[in-house]
Order: sequence, then structure tokens, then C-alpha cells
Amino acid sequence: MASDISAIPGMPEDSDWTAVTEDSPAGIEVFVASKSIERIPDKVVRAWVKYRYSPPRSFGSKSIKELVVQNEYSCGERKYRILRSEAYLTDGTREPDLSERQGYALPTDAAYKYLCK
Repeated sequence: MASDISAIPGMPEDSDWTAVTEDSPAGIEVFVASKSIERIPDKVVRAWVKYRYSPPRSFGSKSIKELVVQNEYSCGERKYRILRSEAYLTDGTREPDLSERQGYALPTDAAYKYLCK
């Protein structure tokens, strides 16, 4: 794990990462920062989620080893929305992932299943 993950704006300091990987695709470990979980009315949950890739995956012209994302899940509708994210690359650098994504959570989404149980 990169030691400066807590430097991301909005990330709680000293977050404890709970492993939540279940039936994720091979080579992806999923963790939730337990201190970041925020339950909002209407069955909405916000939390920081970390995806660790083994082996690293392509990220533009570089390779990504971890992606740390602040997600918002609408548990009643099975939807997710990415609020912020940061890619940790194999060359020791990090880059914000500025792509905006939202959609329906897959049945195999370990973070969704953990947060919306």
C-alpha cells in the first residue's frame, strides 16, 4: 500500500482498510476504509474503496498497482457514482483519475455487497 494515501483530500487519517474481496475477478483485491463509511438517508453510503491489482494493469502509457476511489452507492437502486479517485502507479507516482463514472453495481461488486448488506 502506498504510504501517502491519507494525503488524498477527504480521506480520513489512519484509515483501517478492511478486506472485502469475495468473488472478484482474479488479480483484484478490494478493501474498504472503515473510518470513511458514511451512511446517508435514502439508503446511500459513501466510502473510500481501494482496488489492488496483481499483476498491475495498464493505465494510459503506465501501469497501475492500486486505485483508491471515493464511491457513493445507492443501495436501494444498486447504483454507484465515483466522487474522487487516485491511481498509484508502479513507477512510484500517483495520478488523479479524472474520468467520471456512474452506473449499476455488478452482482460481483465486493464493496457494494459489503457496504449495502
